[in-house]
Order: sequence, then C-alpha cells, then structure tokens
Amino acid sequence: RRIALALASWLFCAMAMAAGVEDETRELIQPPTPPQTRLSWVAPKLRVDGLPMTVQAFASTRSIDELFAHYRGWSHTIGQAEVQETRVAEDRVLGVKTACCLLSVRARVTTTGSEGVITTSASPSRTPSLRSAFPRPSTTRLVHVQEYDDRDEQAEQLSLISQRAVLSEARDFVALLNRHGWSVVLDAPGRATIGTHVIEVQKGAQHARLTLMPDRSGTGGTAVIILWRKS
Repeated sequence: RRIALALASWLFCAMAMAAGVEDETRELIQPPTPPQTRLSWVAPKLRVDGLPMTVQAFASTRSIDELFAHYRGWSHTIGQAEVQETRVAEDRVLGVKTACCLLSVRARVTTTGSEGVITTSASPSRTPSLRSAFPRPSTTRLVHVQEYDDRDEQAEQLSLISQRAVLSEARDFVALLNRHGWSVVLDAPGRATIGTHVIEVQKGAQHARLTLMPDRSGTGGTAVIILWRKS
C-alpha cells in the first residue's frame, strides 16, 4: 500500500480542464482485471504535461509472476504490442506499449501476494504540452504541469524555475496575483526548510499555495511549486 499511498498524496495536489481530460482518458485502453485482484482508482482523469493518463492501485493474492503472465497474455490479443520488464528499486515493472497507449504495471511482493500501481497513458511519443492559466511572472519558466479532475474538484500542480533569488520572485508573485484579483492569505518564510518562502492566496472558491525555494544547482535561482485548487 506504500506505493498507492505515495501516489495518492502526490496526485491529490494535481488538476485538469475537466471535460478535456475526461474525453481523452475515456479513449485509453483498460485491460481486464487479473483474477483475485482488487483495483481502486487513484486518478481516473489525469493529465501530465498534456499527456492523458489514468492511475489505479491494486492488491492481489496472485504472485507478481502470475500477474505479469496475465498482462503478457492480454498483450498477445491486441496485436503489435511491445512488452518489456524492468526493475525500479525493490519493484518490478512491466510495460506494454501499443499503437495508441502505454500500460505500466509496477508491483512489489507482499505477505499475501503482491500490490502496486497500474498506469495507463497515451503514447509518450507525442510532444509534451506545458500550459496553465495561473498567473506567473515572465521571469519564471514552466517546466512541469499535472492536471487532475476528481468529480467536483479540479486541481493543478505546477513546477517552475527562475534565475532570480527567492525573495525577488516572491515579491513579484504577490504583486502579480494582487493585480489579478487574488487575496493574499499568507506571505512568509517557510518553516520546514531554511531559505524557502510560502505564499497562500485565495480568489472566490479557488485556493493556491506557492512554495519558493533556492535552486539546488547553487546558481542563486529559484524553484517554485504551485498547488492550485480551482474548485
């Protein structure tokens, strides 16, 4: 369950343009569930850098070998599928690539069988799309976008970088957000890590939390993480 919980907390902070994500994810392949395996949705409608995706957690009384045999057998029924198995730390990962989609099954051994995460996405060969309507200074560059739609809740997680210092970027974010009608709830140094700065803003039902931190490269730049709940 550690994989599922980690993914769930990560994905909880993401977001989507609702109708578009739902339409796109509906087209993704969903293979039949292996016997004696329980699936639960982590993210039924997700988009990462413009790539539609779904994520499910699973728990099974079957071994990883039996699970992977199930998915290998399924891949033979859809034609022209490429199958590859790799390892990531303690986990085994089975990837099935078709003409339109990519299925990834990441699994680890448990005392009762196996557990893990199943990710289905559109073909990764298409060019990533980095777009967001959240206001940001021209001195920042968007490098990663997660969009998530869960029933009535929509959210985005944005990653940005800047060549300027943390306090300079924080000051301009606050000024820009004020001009766009956002109310600043918090504007203060972060408590968890030295050198970080936290901004919280609200606009109607929308809420956003911005965490600015020194770039790890040591060049004096800034990394910014924005968690934006639209509803």
